[in-house]
Order: sequence, then structure tokens, then C-alpha cells
Amino acid sequence: NENCLTPRVEIEIDVLPAPDLIVDETEFNFCAGDAAVFIASTSSENEIYWYESQDAETFVSSGNTLTLNNQEQSITYWAEAENDVSGCKSNRIAITAEIVPIPNSPEAESPQIITVEGMTLEDLEVELESEDFTWYADEMLTTVLPNNTILEDGITYYIVQTIDGCESLPAVVLVEMVLGTSQS
Repeated sequence: NENCLTPRVEIEIDVLPAPDLIVDETEFNFCAGDAAVFIASTSSENEIYWYESQDAETFVSSGNTLTLNNQEQSITYWAEAENDVSGCKSNRIAITAEIVPIPNSPEAESPQIITVEGMTLEDLEVELESEDFTWYADEMLTTVLPNNTILEDGITYYIVQTIDGCESLPAVVLVEMVLGTSQS
């Protein structure tokens, strides 16, 4: 006031570092109908919060992982680390989960008639879109069969194909043996 100055006061400022936030993948793929699992990490004094948008004020989950089950579309979430003591926050990092559609099932006629003993799964007629396929012995797809498995009469076999890491629904192939008869 009127050219009067107040005495100077020293102010000390402590600059607190932003919390560390580590995201290995900002984009990943998952199969339609599977869980999309978002992963981030930080040091022990920080907590990770997950948001539905870059500017959302309310988090939807906390912790190193966010799991969304039975997803049918691509989705993005934002991770942010917050220091529990200082309240400092990291920048938000967007992580996008891109959906990969379930491939078509292999095409195969059923039943397939086998006329020669000793034929294997490799001998069945199946149309595939991929060279990555698996034969199973059961409908629940728990018992894998090698391609050189000898076919048996009246047995149903299941085949799936894998494209871009996603497995198709199975094609079902019933095998019926009609072996030639010999006349004496």
C-alpha cells in the first residue's frame, strides 16, 4: 500500500512425485463371450482405480485387475494410480480390449461311413478355415485325441478350429463302419 512492502516470507515447497502406474499392454484381444481382464500395477503405497472414461469422477473398481465376464464387444477402461498418503494421482492410461469373434465351426457331414479298418481321424472329411484344429472324444471338449486315433464304429468325435486364438464351437462327426463282406 502506497509503495510499502511487507517483509518477505520464505515458503518451502515439497514436490511430491506422481504415483507410478505400469501397464504392459494398452491394447489386447479377447474372444467373444470370454472375460476381458485389464491389468495394471503400481508400488505398494499406491492404489489403482478403474474408470469407464478419461474424465469420469467415480471409479468402477479398484485393484491391479479389472475383470469383465461374458463380454460381447470391444471396450476401453482407464487406469489411474493414487498415492494413499499424499493423494497424488498418476495420469490415466487407456486400456482397450478388442473382441475377436468366435470362428465358424468346421464343416463335416455326420454320420460318415467308413469302409476300411484302420482309418484315423485324419481320414474324416472336414472343411476347415484354419490349420489349427483339435479333435476331442467328448462333447465337453475335455479329452483331446491325436490325429492318428483309429476310428471306431458308432463313436462320435468332436472337432474345433482355432483362429486368432479363439476356438470355434465343435462340429460333431458320428462314425459308422460298413466293412466289405467276403464271399467264399
